[in-house]
Amino acid sequence: MTSSIWLYRADSRFPAGLAEDWQPAAEEARAIAAGLGDWGRLGRLESEVAMIEVRRDPASTEEALRRAVAAAERSGNPQELAYLNQVRGRLASMAGRPAEAQGFFRAAYAQFESLGDHRFALSAQSELGHALRREGRADEAEAEYRASIRGWQRTGNRGAVANQLESFRSLPRRGATQSGGHACLERPRPCARQSGLR
Repeated sequence: MTSSIWLYRADSRFPAGLAEDWQPAAEEARAIAAGLGDWGRLGRLESEVAMIEVRRDPASTEEALRRAVAAAERSGNPQELAYLNQVRGRLASMAGRPAEAQGFFRAAYAQFESLGDHRFALSAQSELGHALRREGRADEAEAEYRASIRGWQRTGNRGAVANQLESFRSLPRRGATQSGGHACLERPRPCARQSGLR
């Protein structure tokens, strides 16, 4: 993995199975981004480093996150600040802090909505639903899932609809809404109607 890939594709999530020698490329990419004054890109780079390190080295995760916050704030770009909040939500969720994660996801959702970036807002709302579900707050999770499913339906993203329906059906529920999960993955619109999601 070259430093140019790190620098210019830092807006994509990196695969979990990275080689152990990714650090030198990341360090070079940091230097390039800082030299260009591209603080937004540097913030994304550091966010991805934090996501890589979260299951390996909590101390390194916090250090990368501090650098990400500093770079994103220096960029002054509201899109980068919203993205950073979503990443912080993911990190908190992965670390077993669902209440903290919910706060970050709510902030990211509000920021993306204010920018008119509805797809990223839906992504943050979807992750908020997951965090609520993991904490056992089923009613609140259901409300977020219902809203996000409707939103994803409007975008035509059937994969996202299917993913959310699967999460929706994992909630403690009553009656027939628990049935037909496999069919929902193939026919998300009919199953959404079955679940009362129109």
